[in-house]
Amino acid sequence: MAENEEAKALNKTKKLVKGMKAKLDKCKKATIKIPIDKQNQKDTQVTVQINGYVYVIKRGVSVEVPEPVRVLLERAKYL
Repeated sequence: MAENEEAKALNKTKKLVKGMKAKLDKCKKATIKIPIDKQNQKDTQVTVQINGYVYVIKRGVSVEVPEPVRVLLERAKYL
């Protein structure tokens, strides 16, 4: 019975993440470039998660992201 509840919870989470992706796809886009961390050369990417949907952004490369992702990165002082 517990396995059935876990499966239901997992399916619900997957639906929520898929819905979030659809919402983010509709958002205005912004081109960003996260600078390379000169003090930590091995830190080559930044991970951003919005309500379960994950973006992995490579440092030093210009990429297009939804505006909410840009805002989060700006508030976190990556940009």
